[in-house]
Amino acid sequence: MSKAKRRATESITLRVESSVLNQVRYEAEQKLESVNTLINQVLKQYVKWHAHTPNAGMFYISRNLMGSLLRKFSDEEIVQLSEAEIRDSFKKSFFVFYEEYNLESVLELLDYYARASGLNYTHRIENNNHTIIIHPEMGEKASLLLSSLIRNVLKTLPIPPSAYHIQQSNGTLIIKIKI
Repeated sequence: MSKAKRRATESITLRVESSVLNQVRYEAEQKLESVNTLINQVLKQYVKWHAHTPNAGMFYISRNLMGSLLRKFSDEEIVQLSEAEIRDSFKKSFFVFYEEYNLESVLELLDYYARASGLNYTHRIENNNHTIIIHPEMGEKASLLLSSLIRNVLKTLPIPPSAYHIQQSNGTLIIKIKI
């Protein structure tokens, strides 16, 4: 059995409004986690994602509105939009979050994006093989957009096309990457 990697931690004391702390306790209980674990997750999500999104040109939009907007486009137009986004903006935005552009950083950014967006999302790693399952729950057009964005990002990385496979079916994306 291998030892889990321990990260350096520090203890601090914070003053938190009682109503906020009660909500945190309730949320932690619902997730079967400690308050400490939940607060660490929230802080990490803020530091890794939310603090940078304005500088990366991102903002939040409702699923309903996003789905409605995407239905106005043809599949070909959605693919073209995703290609233009990756070609014209992605790397510039990416470097707001990370200093190195590699597969590990891209997958970590996808994890943070999915969590912040509330996507039904899982990412399993077994023997350096990544399996990512995303249920955007905004219709087929949203699935097409996400699959096209991810495919176009993967094309920019120094990995052969045979190392990844993206399947889109019934609004679900399955991404498999072999390293």
